[in-house]
Amino acid sequence: MEKTSRKIKEYGFADFIKVLRKNWIALLLCVLITAVVVGGSLGCVSAFIRHNEYSATIAKVDTSTFDVPIVRATFRERIQIILEEKYADRNLSDKDLRDLSRAIDDHLNINESDDNTYTFVLSSFNAKQTTMTESDFADILNRIIDWFKQLYTDKIVTSYVIRHSAIGDNTSSLAYYLQVQSLENTIDDLIDEVETVAGMKQLPGIDISDSNLSSSVTVERSEFAAYYCEENGKRVSDILNDLKNLDSALASARLFICNNGVENPSATTSMAEYIDGELLKYPAGDQSTILSQLKDKFGNDSAYNQADEEGREALEQTAQTRIDNIAQALQTILDNYNLLAQSYAQSTIPDYVVISALTIDDDLGAIEPLAVVLITAASVIVVFIIGFFVFFNRMQKSGEIGTELVEETDEEE
Repeated sequence: MEKTSRKIKEYGFADFIKVLRKNWIALLLCVLITAVVVGGSLGCVSAFIRHNEYSATIAKVDTSTFDVPIVRATFRERIQIILEEKYADRNLSDKDLRDLSRAIDDHLNINESDDNTYTFVLSSFNAKQTTMTESDFADILNRIIDWFKQLYTDKIVTSYVIRHSAIGDNTSSLAYYLQVQSLENTIDDLIDEVETVAGMKQLPGIDISDSNLSSSVTVERSEFAAYYCEENGKRVSDILNDLKNLDSALASARLFICNNGVENPSATTSMAEYIDGELLKYPAGDQSTILSQLKDKFGNDSAYNQADEEGREALEQTAQTRIDNIAQALQTILDNYNLLAQSYAQSTIPDYVVISALTIDDDLGAIEPLAVVLITAASVIVVFIIGFFVFFNRMQKSGEIGTELVEETDEEE
C-alpha cells in the first residue's frame, strides 16, 4: 500500500465576510445604480403614463343552474357590435372598428374570484381610430355588463317560457276533424308542460340506489306557481284553467264537423281514406266499432255531401272559423303564460345575479407604486447576488479566500 496526498480548499462563512469587506463599495454602487435605473424608470412610467380604470362586479349567486362562462372570443364579437352601434355616426371603417374592438379587448380584464364573482375592469387609453372620453369608456363597459347580464336573464327566462310555433301552421293540410284532434293533443301537451315547469305535477318516483324505497320527485317551482303577473292578472292556475276550458269549444267543433260530415277540400287525405287506414290497424274490437260509426257520418248521406256547392262552402267556412277561433284562443293563452313566465323570471334575476354599480378610479399610474417597489427590490437582490458571486469567483482564483487542506489517500500497488 502506498499513501498519496492532494490539496483541497474549503470555504467558510469567514470567506464570505472577506468578499463583502473588500468589495462592499462596488456592491453598494451596483445596488444603488440598479435601484436608481430600475426604480426611476418604473417610477417615471407610473408618474407620467396615467389612465383611468372603470370596474363593475357580477356576483353569481346560483352557479350550478344558471352559470354563464366567460368566452373571450364571444366578448370580442360583442365589443365590436357595441362599437358599431355607439359610433355609427363617426364613419369608422370596418378596419377601424376591428382595431378599436381589439384594443378595448386588450384593455379589458375579467377576473374570476373564488367567491363566484366576475370583476370587469376596463382601462382607458388613447385610441388611434377616434377620440374616446371618460363617458365613452363608462358607457362601453356598462353595455358589456348589460349584455352579460342579459345572457343570465335569457338562461333563466328559457327555463320557464314555453316555445311553440304558430298554432295551426302545420294542420292546414289535414281534414277538419283531424285539425280538432291535433289541437286537442297540443292542449294536453301544454297542460302537461305547464304543470311540470310550475312544479304542480308530480313526476314518477325514482329508485334510490342501495335502497328498496322509492322517492317521488317534484320540480321546485312553488313560488312560480303562486306568482301573480300584474301585466295580465294571471297566475299559473289561471292559465291551466283557460287551457282546460277549451274542451267545450273542441267538443262543439268536433260535433259540428261529425254531424255534418264536413270535409276539407284542401286536405291531402279525405276522412274516408283516413278512417279506412285506421280500420286496417284496428280490424276488430271497440276501436273498430267507433271508426265504423265515424265513417258513416262522412258517408254519401252526410249534410256536406248532400249540399250544393254554396252549402258546402258555408259548412267549410263554419268549420274553419271554429277551428281558427280555438287556435287563436290557444295562442292567446300561451302568450299570457309566457308573459307570466317572463315577468317571474325577471323578478328572480336579483336572486341569481347581483351586479355592482360602475366605479371609476381616476388618474392611476401605468404601474402601481407597490409593484414599482417590489420590482425594484427584486432587481436589487438579483444584482447583489450576481455581483457577490463575481467578486467571490475573482478572489477564489487569486487565492485570497479559502483554507488549504491536505487529504491523504491509500492506493494499492
